[in-house]
Amino acid sequence: MTVPDWVIVSAVRYALGRRSYIVSDTTELIMRVWRDLPTQERGVVLRDILEHLNRKPWPNEDAELREAGDRPWRILADWLRKSASPDEIAHAEMWVAWAR
Repeated sequence: MTVPDWVIVSAVRYALGRRSYIVSDTTELIMRVWRDLPTQERGVVLRDILEHLNRKPWPNEDAELREAGDRPWRILADWLRKSASPDEIAHAEMWVAWAR
């Protein structure tokens, strides 16, 4: 089954910040389809994940729950840093730094 690229990006954006099965489903999906995604969508996915992991804590956010919830995203981010091109990584990290 072919899924439009925008659905993949939307799935990531939906799952970021969630604390349910959807996180592991989405991170596993990204690992499966990464090489087939067009460069632009790869950049958006990488940037969104890095922005999420670098965000400031919400008021009254439990640090342990945040760490546990972000663990799958950190694993994926590490995997993406090994799988993405240096240009994709540099562009995403530049965007995240600018957005701070």
